[in-house]
Amino acid sequence: FVIWTVSDLAALAVVKVYAFLFPVYYIWHRWKEHGESPLAVVDWIDDHIPRPVTYGSLATFGVAMVAVWWVHYA
Repeated sequence: FVIWTVSDLAALAVVKVYAFLFPVYYIWHRWKEHGESPLAVVDWIDDHIPRPVTYGSLATFGVAMVAVWWVHYA
């Protein structure tokens, strides 16, 4: 049981690291190759997605994260 748990935690850590590194590498690459600011994504979102949709999705994500924290860690 302990080995399974350690294995699961290691796999989760790897997934979290790569889920963070891929977007960071892409942003860094775009900035180096094209001179595009990393904050350009904010302008793109503002131009293409209505603000109520953006705010609603961020709020829903935040509530979901609080619920996950409450259920699993509180």
